[in-house]
Amino acid sequence: MLSDNYAVTGMQFRKLLDRETAPIMKKYDLRMVELEILMLLHRSRECTTARDIVAYKHMSKAHISKSIDNMKERGFVIVKEDEADRRRQQIVLTEKSQDALREMIAVHDACVRKVIQGIPSEKLRIAQEVVAEIARNIDKELQEQENKKRGRKC
Repeated sequence: MLSDNYAVTGMQFRKLLDRETAPIMKKYDLRMVELEILMLLHRSRECTTARDIVAYKHMSKAHISKSIDNMKERGFVIVKEDEADRRRQQIVLTEKSQDALREMIAVHDACVRKVIQGIPSEKLRIAQEVVAEIARNIDKELQEQENKKRGRKC
């Protein structure tokens, strides 16, 4: 039976990351969610719109929109029309975001190295596979609940 260890471990990592990134948040006047959005935009070619970010982060549209507006006001991102579909608004990183991103990525990677130290690579590979399967199951359940909420059956 799955214990609470997965949830607790995730919360512990989040707490470690929050502590380690506090100086970056203060330096750039960004909240953690905004730094995470910058990292997501940097690392993923698929997540380029507010809708993409909402789906990926499982956060409210209002929360993501406010974060994007804050980053836009501070010059970390620009929002432009998608050339293929003018209804879509693409979020693009600016040059100003690059320093914050470099610092955030360095801190994130250092935290990951700290928490996996001493764990054999085979165990890490298995853990990644298991976590990926759990994430797929959670996404499937959330989608099913959303479909029921909307009255759909697909």
